Amino acid sequence: MKPTIDLNECLRDSPKFRAELSQNEDSIEILEVKLERVIDVCNVMVECGKSFIKSKSTFINAIWELSVYFNEDLSIVSPLNKLMQTLTELNKYQQMLCDQTHRAVSRTLDTFIKKEVNKVKETKRHFDKISDNYDNILIRNSQALRSKPNECEEVHNLLTATRSCFKHTTLDYVSQMSVIQSRKRHEILQSLLSLMQAYSTYFHQGYDLFQDFDPLIKETASHLHELRDESLSLQKQMDGNHSKVARDTTVSVLTKGEQVCIEGYLFKRTSNAFKTWNRRWFVVKDGRLAYQKRNETTVSVMEDDLRLCRVKPLPDLERRFCFEIVSPSKNHVLQADSEEACSLWVKTLKEGIDAAYNDSSSSDRMESVSIESLDSLDTNSSNAGALRDSVDAGKQLRPHLQILSVPGNDRCCDCLSPEPKWASINLGITLCIECSGIHRSLGVHISKVRSLLLDDWENDTTKIMLSLGNSVINKFYEENLNENTKRATHLSQRSEKENYIKAKYISKAFVNRCLKEQLPENGNTTESDVETHWNKMLYFAASNADIVSMCEALVKGGNINWSNDEDEGKRIIHQCVLSGSPLATEFAINNGAKCNLQDSLNRTALHLATELCNTSLVCLLLKRGAEQNIVDNQERTALTIAVNNANADIVTLLRLAKLNEEMKNDEYAEFNDIVRDFSNLTSNKTKDNQESNL
Repeated sequence: MKPTIDLNECLRDSPKFRAELSQNEDSIEILEVKLERVIDVCNVMVECGKSFIKSKSTFINAIWELSVYFNEDLSIVSPLNKLMQTLTELNKYQQMLCDQTHRAVSRTLDTFIKKEVNKVKETKRHFDKISDNYDNILIRNSQALRSKPNECEEVHNLLTATRSCFKHTTLDYVSQMSVIQSRKRHEILQSLLSLMQAYSTYFHQGYDLFQDFDPLIKETASHLHELRDESLSLQKQMDGNHSKVARDTTVSVLTKGEQVCIEGYLFKRTSNAFKTWNRRWFVVKDGRLAYQKRNETTVSVMEDDLRLCRVKPLPDLERRFCFEIVSPSKNHVLQADSEEACSLWVKTLKEGIDAAYNDSSSSDRMESVSIESLDSLDTNSSNAGALRDSVDAGKQLRPHLQILSVPGNDRCCDCLSPEPKWASINLGITLCIECSGIHRSLGVHISKVRSLLLDDWENDTTKIMLSLGNSVINKFYEENLNENTKRATHLSQRSEKENYIKAKYISKAFVNRCLKEQLPENGNTTESDVETHWNKMLYFAASNADIVSMCEALVKGGNINWSNDEDEGKRIIHQCVLSGSPLATEFAINNGAKCNLQDSLNRTALHLATELCNTSLVCLLLKRGAEQNIVDNQERTALTIAVNNANADIVTLLRLAKLNEEMKNDEYAEFNDIVRDFSNLTSNKTKDNQESNL
């Protein structure tokens, strides 16, 4: 190949040489730009390839995790493992291709630029510098004067040396320029040829790999055909199962087995204040009744020994298909999905109870006696007496029948409608269904409505209802009702009843607030005097646990949270507690008394109940939300007082209440059950003490 620049013109430094030189310099600059772009794009391509390889590795790991899911299905695991091996080998080939691409293109061309192009650029800088010096020396030589022979000789010698250096530098520069113009062709072509060889190797390796994988592809395709046929067959079989629903809808709900007596879904009425119904899966097995949530494995035992229980349907409830399981400690109301299911549950539970009696001799569980044999037990035995009381509790007069037997309670307190089925527990009255709806609209601060039949009635609430009644309440609320006042009747429109009830309980239009005796010596009574009188009457009645007088004072203007500054700032609820009466305390709380109010010594009702060692009152206050972390003037909490008094029952109650607050889980009302047990225990102790004193 001929040099790209004429050497003769180079030695003469002619304009033609300069033009050819400039042309070659521009060519090299363009080449450098093009090569740098190729390198940059190649680097991006390699990085994308590496990202693809990384993503593919993640994909292979995901397939491995999927194969773990099919760990027990060998027909799936084996093909998946071979597939992962093939993909892993293919990923290695792609990694090799990326590395070879980087070496063949990016690294080779980058080396060419750094070694060849940059060397030419460096020589160009020397050439430009010596060319400028040569021009300057020529100018000085032309300006030398004959009158200065020494200067002329010096300039001449410098010109000779500079000319020689310029020509040698020019030849070097032209030589490098010619060489790079020649090498650029085979360097670039060699780089791209190496890339194609890398691709060829990659595809040959892939071809060989898939040649080995081909038998597995055919085998897996055949196996896939079998799996697809199995799926279609299963789908047809499952579609045919819909006919079973049309034939029998109860078989899948209620099933019997060799050991399981009966199992299925039932609605369970909770024992909390809202009386909500929750659907649970119930199982009767080995003389036990247990249940669990649909999506949980934890099993809760409702009754550990069915031999102590009896089962009866509840046709009187407004909810259909209900039955009740009566145990010595608690009654459970359950609801089936149909009348047939309800009958089956009742029948099977009775059979299970009978079977438990028959198997009791071989069982390691605790001994128990049948209800029918209780009369044969020794009447002096305390255990027999307690068991008899528990079993006979279900046979006693039901709370709603006791409440309806109170004078005036056989008719609605407001409209005199017969057979009332609702009650207001804070007012102590019975109501018809329409008046109960009006009472609900007044708000719980006026009237707290409960169903006589559907709701559970606690003993204290029932006793309060028995202490008051419609006749007593109307004596206070309708004392000023005269013949000219049109009262509501069962024939009145709802709007008339609503107006009458609001006037009666909210405005208290028919209440006689006047005092029987004039209090001040001058014979005049102010509104403040009247209010103070009823507050003191309420305070005095609370100290004597006189619920009727408390009710009268409240109706006529007493403040349930009044503070008596003459008696250490005690409140009404403090006096109820000091009287030792759970009924008075319950009545006060139902009518708005706040449990956590403090007297001048910062004592709450819970402090006083704990000081009196009255477990029943402590149970009641905790159940009604009493705060046990409040401290009095002596920095004592209720727990501190109970510990100092060495009262184990109250200490246990307070610690359980604190634990219940921390856990915030009352779905099954365990704490309320414990409080109820303590209440029953203390009631029994009180009853025994009274009987022993007779």
